[in-house]
Amino acid sequence: MTPNRLTELENRLRSAVIARRYHEVRRIAPQFCAAARTAIGELRPGDPLRRETVLYVDRTLEWARVMMILARTSLTSELRRFIFLHRYVSSGPPIPPAATTRLEA
Repeated sequence: MTPNRLTELENRLRSAVIARRYHEVRRIAPQFCAAARTAIGELRPGDPLRRETVLYVDRTLEWARVMMILARTSLTSELRRFIFLHRYVSSGPPIPPAATTRLEA
């Protein structure tokens, strides 16, 4: 397993999180972890790169978790605003049709 594969999966994971494609996140995150596990397994015990890889995976997954929580919070806030505004728009007087002008020849 090469670090390039980890970087590729990290980029795909970040792109999916940013685009709010959570079904892809569920598919890519385990692949990312499996690739990291393989990369760590190829290193000798005591190699400092093992710890760096673990920290790298931890930071990446924590970033994804926080971004998904923020996205969910944002969507919840938008939904609450929509419900609040819809209550007032639907309870008010009907909106008259727009005025039109007709030209006759």
